[in-house]
Amino acid sequence: MDFEAALEHAINGEAILFAGAGFSVGAKNLNNQPLKTGGMLAEYFADATDLPADSRLEDAAEAFVELHGDDRLIEVLHNEFTVRNVAGYHLELAKIPWKRIYTTNYDNVLETAFKSVGKALISVSLSDNIRNLPKENPLCVHLNGCVTRLDRETIRSEIKLTDTSYLTATVADSPWAAFFRQDLRLARAVFFVGYSLADLDIKRIVFDNEDLRLKTLFFLGREPRVTTTRLARRFGTTINQMDTESLASTFAKKQESYKPTEPPKLVHYCYEKLEIADVDSQFSDDRFIDLFVLGDVETEFVRRSIYRDLPYYLERTKMDRLTELLRSEVRAIMVHSDLGNGKTLFLEGLKYRALEQGYEVYSLIDRSEDICRETEQILRQNTRTLLVVENYYDWFDVLDYISMNWGQNTKLVLSARSAIHDVTIERLHRSLEISDIPEMQCSEGVVRVRVETCVVGNVASEDMLAGWAIRLLNARAYDVCVNYGTSCVELRTRTKPEDSVTPAIDNKQYVSKCVLDSLLQAVKETECLQEQEHDIGPGASTSSC
Repeated sequence: MDFEAALEHAINGEAILFAGAGFSVGAKNLNNQPLKTGGMLAEYFADATDLPADSRLEDAAEAFVELHGDDRLIEVLHNEFTVRNVAGYHLELAKIPWKRIYTTNYDNVLETAFKSVGKALISVSLSDNIRNLPKENPLCVHLNGCVTRLDRETIRSEIKLTDTSYLTATVADSPWAAFFRQDLRLARAVFFVGYSLADLDIKRIVFDNEDLRLKTLFFLGREPRVTTTRLARRFGTTINQMDTESLASTFAKKQESYKPTEPPKLVHYCYEKLEIADVDSQFSDDRFIDLFVLGDVETEFVRRSIYRDLPYYLERTKMDRLTELLRSEVRAIMVHSDLGNGKTLFLEGLKYRALEQGYEVYSLIDRSEDICRETEQILRQNTRTLLVVENYYDWFDVLDYISMNWGQNTKLVLSARSAIHDVTIERLHRSLEISDIPEMQCSEGVVRVRVETCVVGNVASEDMLAGWAIRLLNARAYDVCVNYGTSCVELRTRTKPEDSVTPAIDNKQYVSKCVLDSLLQAVKETECLQEQEHDIGPGASTSSC
């Protein structure tokens, strides 16, 4: 990647910073001394325990604890890595709106620099649950632990006083490794500043691929080791003769001539945002038949059915319970049923009810290579957001990403066929890390609707009614037995959806509108009535649940 372009991406808030040991050079600790490197810390512990000077940090630290105890170790680390002041170039780099920061350093150089320039930076470690962290402010992920969190418990669980291979294995086995890879994939540029082989065995954490290499830059200092330079070139571009100070100076000059660009307007390919149409489309019987025969849902007609009494969509009584859940603290809601029981239409109605509560509603509809970037843009909006994911079992990778990045303003509504949901529910709980997800099942069963002989409007021809009924049966997951001899329309969940059924039609002198209205009412009544008959004819009223 062009260096100037990488600087611009960082100024626009689209870059990741990885701070290695060399990043903290120039800061002073509470003893008013430069911060120790890992090797210098190992020598200090070795000298205090009469071990050889070249002892491993892990061995020297263990011997130090055995001789002096945990409290003394905490005191030493606190004094050595708590920062009294930072260099001016640390302040310059803190002004950059980094998307996320990762560091192998124990010290609080970054936190001190951010505070000095009036910015918040949240310190986290590998023991923190990614899904429970606030996403409004930038995070500084301390892979080795952080001095500001030192106590008798974290000295054992969080602080990694060990060699590079053990640290790398710890990171690779934690959820943060996947989070790190996601950040690298979505960032426009990645800055490794002060990185060395002693910090992290990067080849075990980051996949070696061309896309990453093209946007990653390594700032290895004035005189980097040959082995470090060679490894860095596998993963990105090395910027020669540039350390933390010179990088900060370059940023300061760039900001004099370059102003951050406005975030681009969201263009949705993978998601569909629910918008209210400015102009009403013409409603016709064909649209109604398409709904039953082809399953084509016109969302505009759903809205008009809710607010203008258009005979297209009937709202189920369970909608009240679902809207209550949207007002609650529940983060995710599950809707499931057998094939063809109306989940999609049910969710379409829910979307408009969510709009009433002030949500922006997005439906996940397709995949692309930018699906995580698009998801991230939606999650970063400072608005109440509802994400609707149908057939959730096809989207676990996206749900994993959502669960690691969503804030308190975002809710999920998921749907699935009941049979598949039964075998994937545990995977869903692991993905979202939510043990109790409210579930709502769309009812199933049999409803018979009595249709009285009548004439309303134009009488349908025998061929028209016979052809429509057969298409309906073969296209939808219902057995709809239309027996015109007994004036009965029966809607039954089909046990074998793949089977084609031809109805027995005795007397075809019935009006298509009457049949359609009866079937629509049958779907409505399915929630509340089992094997119950209703008289529907001219002037007759229909009961509602």
